[in-house]
Amino acid sequence: MDIRKNVHKILENFEVTDLPSLPQVLVELVESCYRVDVTFEQYAAWIEMDPGLTAQTLSLLGASSRGTPARVTSLASQLKTLGRDTLKALAVSAAAREARASTGATAVSVGFWRRSVRCAIISRMLAAATGYHSPDEAYLAGLLHNLGQLVYETIQPQAYRALRGKAQRDTQLLLLEREQFGAGHTDLGASLIETWGLNSFMADAARYHHQPLGYVLDAHPLVQVVFLANLLSRGESRPLEKGFEAAEQLFGLGQGALVDLISKAGDAVAEVNRKVDLPPARGGEHERRPNAGSASDASARLAGKVAEIALLDGVRPRLKRASDRTALLRALARSACLILGNRPALFFLPEPATGVLTGLNPDRDDDLAGELKILPERGGSLICRALDQRRLLHSFDEGAQPLAVIDRQIISLLDSSGMLCLPLVGCDARLGVLVMGVDRAQLPRLQRQRTLLEAFAAEGAAQLKSIEQPPAAAASVKLEPDSADERTRQIVHEVNNPLSIARNYLQVLSMKLGAGHPASKDIEVIEEELVRVSELVLQLTELPDVGSDPERETVAVNSLITNLLRVSRDALLLPKQIEVELELDEELPPILSSTGSLKQILINLVQNASEAMSQGGRLKIRTRDWHRFDATPFVEIDVSDDGPGIPREVEARIFQPLTSTKGEDHAGLGLSIVKKLVEELGGSIGYQSSAEAGTSFRVLLPRVLGERRAPVI
Repeated sequence: MDIRKNVHKILENFEVTDLPSLPQVLVELVESCYRVDVTFEQYAAWIEMDPGLTAQTLSLLGASSRGTPARVTSLASQLKTLGRDTLKALAVSAAAREARASTGATAVSVGFWRRSVRCAIISRMLAAATGYHSPDEAYLAGLLHNLGQLVYETIQPQAYRALRGKAQRDTQLLLLEREQFGAGHTDLGASLIETWGLNSFMADAARYHHQPLGYVLDAHPLVQVVFLANLLSRGESRPLEKGFEAAEQLFGLGQGALVDLISKAGDAVAEVNRKVDLPPARGGEHERRPNAGSASDASARLAGKVAEIALLDGVRPRLKRASDRTALLRALARSACLILGNRPALFFLPEPATGVLTGLNPDRDDDLAGELKILPERGGSLICRALDQRRLLHSFDEGAQPLAVIDRQIISLLDSSGMLCLPLVGCDARLGVLVMGVDRAQLPRLQRQRTLLEAFAAEGAAQLKSIEQPPAAAASVKLEPDSADERTRQIVHEVNNPLSIARNYLQVLSMKLGAGHPASKDIEVIEEELVRVSELVLQLTELPDVGSDPERETVAVNSLITNLLRVSRDALLLPKQIEVELELDEELPPILSSTGSLKQILINLVQNASEAMSQGGRLKIRTRDWHRFDATPFVEIDVSDDGPGIPREVEARIFQPLTSTKGEDHAGLGLSIVKKLVEELGGSIGYQSSAEAGTSFRVLLPRVLGERRAPVI
């Protein structure tokens, strides 16, 4: 039996995004994605509660680090490389797929989830007890040790459940899987993990966790930890006896220590159950009867969250179409009515000079609200408290301080029995408060929709800030001296790039011609003039700013890269004995972008790589079409070197202007310029760096297709 070939056939039409997730976990993750104050550690905490979500995230991390395998010892630290928008896309797409399913969590999926989480928790505890360097990696490996079973549950649900019903032991289940499907769940899970390109023995932990004890006595510690955790997490007497024996032989752990560890793991599992609102297991680890009410409630909540997301996504274009502040405020008020029902709305916005909050009815210029003014420093009004605390408040809170007279006047204007105060706050600004009339009967709905309302307010604040401080207006303001200096240094840096290439190329040409060639003198003169131009440029102190919206045209990215290397290879790479490896996706279509900006981005990245490999090395440039999840598709460009990596002290400010480690005559501005250019093109840039593997920069550009007939290269 060719198991590898069978696995390939089974996974041929399978996507890791097809894996189901527990609706209870998805509800919490989606809510987290629409809060402005959630940390990456909090995102990771929810993702790590679910094998399906964890698998999708690790797959995405592996895809984003092709060529430089990711060592995922801590999921929270790695999530930062993906960014909040990608995490939001992951959560929303998973929620939408789960909400479209006809049923909620099945009996087997709940049992599978419980055992996976239990094994993960025990793996982390064992790793800590045995001195393994990364308990977090052990947790992830334990969570995914039975990933192959989840794959079978996804692609062959009825047949696989029937098969599980026939098996009395895991070893028997493996034999039945290989007989019926051509591969066991250990083969399937390990092979899927391997496709992610992680720098870890996580795949082996999944592959070998059902092997006899004698086979793993010399295995990597991660494999041993998950092997033992699997035995201890099954909740049956015979595997538990085997677990005690294995613990003694593998790690010298006695039965007393294990009993204490298992007890603590049970408490931890119960805490996770509580967080996701699952009752304790009633039928042991192989529970087959679901809690129908719990599953139904969770699925209904998830469907509600998906509906809220659709509502918010429908509101966003309406806000973006607003051409001025009045139009935006009207759009905000009417969009709020869509969410809360047809309720009256007012705004209280700070006056620029004094900060006094002044009432405004966007639909009536002569409304009495315009005569109401609130002094923020007095802080007595519910509106001031909402703005100061940066959170939604309502007038029915029994424990709050009594309403001020002006609050009661506003409620009267709104013709309601109470009011809701929704602050419009950005990361660095308090732009006002949206006030709506509400009744006490609406409180339960308000509590359910709090996350949606806060996300809506954040979206409104962002649009309000962009209208009140448009980029064009900001660009027309006279630059302060420091800002002008920084812009000048950036331009000087960019001018010096082509000058440096020209000087290097002349040196190569001089070596080719030989010292006695008649043109040698001419080359020396040209070099001297280039040096003089460089010195003149460095004397510049004032230059006008340039526009930040590059003109788009059709760009054949692969051709542009090939032509750039043809020009710069001799000047930048050959003198340092740097080899070039190209891995260009032949299916990559032309895209709408800026040729000039993209050239500037690439020449900076290539020059940085060249300067990092002063003693020679390998430069690799790779392109790839990007098709991931339901978010906007991207084109990916990777520029990698095998130099010494980026110093730790530089990494902290890698995309900020700083003094470079490349010498006193180099401003260290290249990457700050690259980041700005990439963002102007609507893309993003990230990197990975280590002393062993070198540095890899990944640029993602919007995959907006251009004309194939006349590409600009």
